[in-house]
Amino acid sequence: MAIKSKKLFKPKEKIIVAFKGKYISQSNVSAIVTECTKVKNKYRISVVFSYALESKDYCRKTDNALSRIESIYSNSHEKKHKHVS
Repeated sequence: MAIKSKKLFKPKEKIIVAFKGKYISQSNVSAIVTECTKVKNKYRISVVFSYALESKDYCRKTDNALSRIESIYSNSHEKKHKHVS
């Protein structure tokens, strides 16, 4: 997943992410930065969520929340880029 930020992060740096939106909110999601690229005046931070790397960090509630976020994003992104044949 990628996240926009005003702050530069280094690869392997641990961060805590909070999601808040119309349909879902989830806080204290631990992630590890894999890449950070400057885009215009912000940074695009690529992350891997810690629960996906370490079984001891797995949390069903977090997994379900992130799956819902991914589904909402994928559906809205697909609708924006759908071409009429």
